[in-house]
Amino acid sequence: MQFDPGPRMNFVRRLWHRRRARRTRAPFPEAWFSTLREDVAHYALLDEDERARLRRCVAAFVSEKHWEGCGGLHIDDRIRVVIAAQACYLAMGLAHDAYRRLKSILVYPSAWVDPRGRKGFDGLDTSSPRLGEAWPHGPVILSWRDAQRAGRRIEHGRNVVFHEFAHHLDMSDAMHSTGSHDVLQRAYRTHVEQTRLGRTTLLDPYGATNEIEFFAVATECFFERPAHLRNDDPHLYEMLRRCYRQDPARREEAIDRTGT
Repeated sequence: MQFDPGPRMNFVRRLWHRRRARRTRAPFPEAWFSTLREDVAHYALLDEDERARLRRCVAAFVSEKHWEGCGGLHIDDRIRVVIAAQACYLAMGLAHDAYRRLKSILVYPSAWVDPRGRKGFDGLDTSSPRLGEAWPHGPVILSWRDAQRAGRRIEHGRNVVFHEFAHHLDMSDAMHSTGSHDVLQRAYRTHVEQTRLGRTTLLDPYGATNEIEFFAVATECFFERPAHLRNDDPHLYEMLRRCYRQDPARREEAIDRTGT
């Protein structure tokens, strides 16, 4: 007789939902509010409903994931909240369990070198200094110095936390958008050609490495410089808008109109 996992899986999912509900109903610590306001620049771009949604996601993310400091780094709530807030910013439009497969976050004080010199999931050599990594069925690994800098400033399309969590969401199939692969391939080929010719591009030249890296680089630009990306490549912007179910360019326009 075959075992039917259905009832057990339903029980486990219900239990997970109940635990998640308890975590998100708990009062959000005042110190965490301060961290969001001072160390997460994107928090200011959200309206009140979005901020509340982000805080619920942060509360769950911080408590549900295993956090480990590497290279002598002591993990505290500030580190957890800064990284969790940026990860949750990407996933605000997705299912509330978009990061359910992610178990661990490893954080180094700064860039690190993998002494084993292994290749990453994208086939790239990891023996050079790393700012971040994401592994299928494994952890997300980050440099705290670079994650903190990414949180504090909305820079020119660069954010290591967005980059690595985009890899995780891509690998875990948390996003679905019909026809996205064709759009991505076209944009990637154009980017490769522009980079080969030495032309300045909106996207980081690192995106020309392969399609996996191109998606992560495009994600950075989508959330960091959305209006520029929409003007530069409206098809790529629309594809990412459907994937993430967010419209950051419209969010920026709303802030410009209200002046807040």
